[in-house]
Amino acid sequence: MTTVFLSSVGIYIIAIGLPPGIDALPSTRAIFNGGYHTLFNLSDTHTTLLSIPASFSSTPGFLFASGNILSAMAESKLFPRALCRRHVTYGTPIYALLVTSAMSFGLCFGEMYALDAARVFYHSSMFFGTAAYTAQCVGYVFLKKRYKNIPRTFRSPLGVAGAGVAICVFTLCALSILVFQDAQAGTSKTAMVVVLAVLSMYYHLFAKSRQTISDDEQKLLFFAHVAKHNNSKKRNRMTPRKRLLQTAVKVLMLGGRSPPTAAATSATTTTRRASIATAVTAFRNLPNRPAIPDAPPGTKPPPTGSNANPTLRC
Repeated sequence: MTTVFLSSVGIYIIAIGLPPGIDALPSTRAIFNGGYHTLFNLSDTHTTLLSIPASFSSTPGFLFASGNILSAMAESKLFPRALCRRHVTYGTPIYALLVTSAMSFGLCFGEMYALDAARVFYHSSMFFGTAAYTAQCVGYVFLKKRYKNIPRTFRSPLGVAGAGVAICVFTLCALSILVFQDAQAGTSKTAMVVVLAVLSMYYHLFAKSRQTISDDEQKLLFFAHVAKHNNSKKRNRMTPRKRLLQTAVKVLMLGGRSPPTAAATSATTTTRRASIATAVTAFRNLPNRPAIPDAPPGTKPPPTGSNANPTLRC
């Protein structure tokens, strides 16, 4: 985490501190060109070549992350189940990776032939990215508050306070994209609305009725349900004050009499069982008692003689 944080801060400082500056940053293809030009006095074409290895190394990381997300959504049946199939040997979501790669290449062709496509893609990706990051932070706060005992592979050193700051930052970023942009940002807003409308219609008309909980989600939700059950038991634990209040209510319902104790309740139950056993024995010893009908076919007859049990089992 320290390496990622320091690298991010360094890239941010270099990107805004060197030419062409923060104003031209959205349309800059290689943000390190200004630094390479200052250090080596190279042209823009040659400095771009130095950024190609970094682009090639970062592209598989983004594709793999998006492929895993698409595969997880396919396991929940939000997308066709074929997208969650994995390679037999390597365990990678091959079909999801192919789909994300094809979509990425399609966007590249759109940027090549459309004049304003780069700005639209940039604004749309930044807006949906901030929305996704905000949702992740909200989910983190919810799980941190409600399900503290869920096993976690990573623990944020900043905790809930860091998530709250991140929510504020991402919310401001989303507002800046929607409101504080130039006049040409209208196309980007239209593209965002269209994407949201298409995805909403897809979910409500097709995916919502087929959505299920995947195996990984069931494992996670199992611990969540256990934690929720334990928390409810702690909240509903009988305190001395609650016990005293419950006893007072019972006394009022009994008309001022104290509720029977456990020993008295047990003695009453024993007396009732003895009375029932005595009545059954007396009935069996009657001289002119009615005949007991034979057992129906396929069932065992009732025990007689020494095997008979005169007591009633409760």
